[in-house]
This record gives sequence, structure tokens and C-alpha cells, in this order.
Amino acid sequence: MFEIGVFHNGASSLPVITTKDGVAVNDGTLAEVHAAAQEVIEVAGDVPDLWVPAGGERLMSLLRKWDEYAAERQRTDDQLREHLRSLREEDVPPLISD
Repeated sequence: MFEIGVFHNGASSLPVITTKDGVAVNDGTLAEVHAAAQEVIEVAGDVPDLWVPAGGERLMSLLRKWDEYAAERQRTDDQLREHLRSLREEDVPPLISD
């Protein structure tokens, strides 16, 4: 199975483009999107007010599980999706406030 994710630009330093369906997404190669996502995880890890509300420990635990237990990857994929879908913008304070 090969899965492609589309990440909304709200948590990235990459430029934004709008799809034909009107969804704002990152404008970059898969490698650039991956690097930008890692940057976001690093920033969130450095700012306790972001890490806890964003479920950082749970996310990292699931990512380690995915790496370590190949036989359970389908179940871990489902758990990752559930975790990420449970996050709401209003649960996480802005890194930079006006």
C-alpha cells in the first residue's frame, strides 16, 4: 500500500497553493513537505505550551511504534489518523500572537 497525505498549510513555512476544490495546501515536493513537517515538530517540542495541547507525546509514541513494529503498521496508521483528526486548531495556542 502506498499512501499520500495532503497537509494543510496552517502549520508550515512553505508557500500555499489552492487546489481546484478550494483547499489550501503546501506547495512543495514530498521531501520539502517532510522537512517542513519535521520543523513544526521540532518547534512544538521546544515550546511546552504547544507540545502538550498538540498531543506531542502521543504523536511521538505512535511514530516510534510505526518504526519499530512493522507487522502492526496498519493498526498504527489508523491510530495516527485518529490522533491527528482529533486535534482542533482551537486546542493549540498560536506560537506567535498579534
